Amino acid sequence: MRHSDSTSPEEFASLRGCLKEQGTLSGDEQAYYDYTCGADDVVRLCNIPSPTLRIDDLAEEKRLLSALRRE
Repeated sequence: MRHSDSTSPEEFASLRGCLKEQGTLSGDEQAYYDYTCGADDVVRLCNIPSPTLRIDDLAEEKRLLSALRRE
């Protein structure tokens, strides 16, 4: 998950990942989880490619793709 809009390579290299219980995820983390961790899901974006897109757009994209799969 993106740490900030501008993270230096040194700062990025010092970041440490960890596993979290689903109940402890923040709102943004839960949105990314919901977007990527369903039975039929694949990671479609490495990052949100436009400054005009928001976390809420992930749920909308997923809804649209699910509707297309059902057709």
